[in-house]
Amino acid sequence: MKKTTIIFCLIFLISITTFINTKPRVSIITSLYNGDLFIKEFLKNITQQTIFKQCELIIINANSPGHEEPTIKHYLKKYSNIIYKKLNYDPGLYAVWNMAIKIARADLITNANLDDRRKLNSLE
Repeated sequence: MKKTTIIFCLIFLISITTFINTKPRVSIITSLYNGDLFIKEFLKNITQQTIFKQCELIIINANSPGHEEPTIKHYLKKYSNIIYKKLNYDPGLYAVWNMAIKIARADLITNANLDDRRKLNSLE
């Protein structure tokens, strides 16, 4: 293996380990259902938050009949702090939020609705 490849692999492993071992400042929980009209702008807005790198975004798909997944998968490739879970049933909004809260690792939790937009410093 080339020296640069080994160095790249080490840097990658260190960054993954750091993310896993670092508790996020804020957990952002989101329920997804029929979000086709909103998902692109929602993810763009959330990932542009000034402290997004210090947060985790938890998206629970409540068996949405929409086609949001290609957009979500694009963002999953770009951001390691996005957690996505797809259910095969719709338990209702509050049950989805409770599921996301159980996954959340931060001491602070906020919900984010797909059709809302936040000021870019709203999580500070």
